[in-house]
Amino acid sequence: MCCTLIFRYGGEEFIIIFRGKTADECIPIVADLRNTLFNSPLFLNGQQLNVNVSFGVSTLKESDKNFSDLFNRVDSYLYKSKNAGRNKMTVENETLNFDDFKNSI
Repeated sequence: MCCTLIFRYGGEEFIIIFRGKTADECIPIVADLRNTLFNSPLFLNGQQLNVNVSFGVSTLKESDKNFSDLFNRVDSYLYKSKNAGRNKMTVENETLNFDDFKNSI
């Protein structure tokens, strides 16, 4: 059974937990979320705000002793995505450009 939980971590950072999904199974979900945000521009005071997003994705591992182990790994993946030019997703330490796999989803 899959259950999705979303939390605002701070500022512009959010945590999404997909229970019962592997990191690879989350790729199309994350890509769909990104595409929805990217293709639905926001407007504030008549000005369009372009949305760019960066993601870090990982699966809970047997070696994780606590939530911090998972969180620190995902956070490092997030910053790897940001440092690669933003609007990217790093899954288990591999950075993907959304345009590279959008046709396979």
